[in-house]
Amino acid sequence: MNYNLYGRDARGTWTFDDLDAFENREVASLEYSNAYTNNIDDIAYDVNGTTYSLYGEATLEPFAGFELVAGLRYETLSIDSAPNQNDNFVETYGFSNTENLDGRDIFLPRIGFNWELQDDLTLRGGVGRFSGGMPLVWVSNAYTNDGTTKDSYYSTDVDPSDVNFTGVPQAALDALEPGAGSTNTIDPDFELPSDWRYQLAADYVFAIPGVGDDFSWSTEVMYVDRENAVYWRDLSRVDNGKRIGDRIIWDSIYDGTEFEGNYDLELTNVDNGGRSIIWSTALDKAFDNGLSFNLSYTNQDITEVNPGTSSTAESNFQYEVTENRNQPLEGTAYYEIEHRFVLNLGYRAEFIQGYATNFNLFMERRSGRPFSWTLDSYRDAHFGDQASFDDSDVYLAYIPSGADDPNVDFENGLSYAEIMEMARAAGVDGYAGGFVDKYSDNMPWVTTMDLAISQEVPGFMPEHRGLVYLTIDNFANLLNDDWGKVYDLEYPQNKLFDFEVNEEGQYVYDEPFGGFDSRNYSRFEAAESTWRVKLGLKYNF
Repeated sequence: MNYNLYGRDARGTWTFDDLDAFENREVASLEYSNAYTNNIDDIAYDVNGTTYSLYGEATLEPFAGFELVAGLRYETLSIDSAPNQNDNFVETYGFSNTENLDGRDIFLPRIGFNWELQDDLTLRGGVGRFSGGMPLVWVSNAYTNDGTTKDSYYSTDVDPSDVNFTGVPQAALDALEPGAGSTNTIDPDFELPSDWRYQLAADYVFAIPGVGDDFSWSTEVMYVDRENAVYWRDLSRVDNGKRIGDRIIWDSIYDGTEFEGNYDLELTNVDNGGRSIIWSTALDKAFDNGLSFNLSYTNQDITEVNPGTSSTAESNFQYEVTENRNQPLEGTAYYEIEHRFVLNLGYRAEFIQGYATNFNLFMERRSGRPFSWTLDSYRDAHFGDQASFDDSDVYLAYIPSGADDPNVDFENGLSYAEIMEMARAAGVDGYAGGFVDKYSDNMPWVTTMDLAISQEVPGFMPEHRGLVYLTIDNFANLLNDDWGKVYDLEYPQNKLFDFEVNEEGQYVYDEPFGGFDSRNYSRFEAAESTWRVKLGLKYNF
């Protein structure tokens, strides 16, 4: 069961340009969204979904030391209700908005092997299709945003006397109508997303003369191919051929109608949803004297189209970094960590006979998360965005091909020299004549070091035992104030240019709001950069 009640802007969202405007009640915009009854409970919805699964597997040993496991899983989805039909949607697009994924099914074959090539060398791997992990809330969005119950109001012309933070202006309450709202829908041809995973790994145990035996080394490579990855598109957008270079200037199917400003977001699939290449290797050893270590490295090369980081269709559509909305763009993944080094050092001893003392030092160094160089967009509808989507800095920056690039006006904004100076500072001048790649840059590397010490102690009874422990998070910062600091961007976009579009359909670039900053971070994470000590006692009886 998924009970969904999400009333974004249901109490009214007021926006002011600055503190002076706030003090004088000069409203930049008012957004209000609710059921046409103005009762938020009327947009709540229960969605009951059940997944039925069947699974079978067989294990074979065709020859000594080689084990083969093959399996097949079948899943089908049952959902017992459907969104309310929106007659305006049916009239506009010629099909219903009542798709609910009931009856969707998928076959998931898998095969794996484990081959003991020698006493000290094992090879293992497999191929399989995997599914799952798609939040039911993405389905329930189609119920709570069917366009029949929920409507919205947007205004940039609000009288200061109507500004009341304890209520919504009457004009906004009266504006909502049944059947006049934007919609979230599910593609009637939607397929359940899945991953094809290919894995190969080796485990090797060896000795180093003069150092020790039983060193254990493992390495693994995995390739993941995403099939039918999720994607959100706005059905209401119309491409009438208007362009700035390769950038589409969208019109809307609702232009000039009573529904102007509406959108119809569809949950659908994309053919090339991305892939992952993940390689990891690890070496570990435990010595007889109590010392132990584990050293590992992981490399990720991951691409995707839409990371699906939100529970709402609006946010998943609005905050997808792109060249053109409605056109899937594969690029570096939102959460990719390209490099990760980890070292664990341990020591175990019994300074008190029968009671263990443990020291563990954990060190990690990892590359920063990716981010994109984008255009500064604030209430910029130049590319055809509705008011609900025109405040997002997700459009990848276009870098002019030269001083004669016809797509850029160098007279009424930044000059070509100024634009390229900023592009060079950001490290994106190599994209001249096109768009900067999606998530092409990275935030600063992060280095952490944590220390844990524990000591077993006698209890009050023979069978009782206590544990005194001390943990120091960010131990590196305790050793040196300049170590263990974390810097990042609040959002994975860095604004390269502010922009306008002139009457000739050219970019007019300016510095972004607040000034241009070529650094790959905008804030210092004080909480993560500070050492923390915890002393505790555990008593087992």
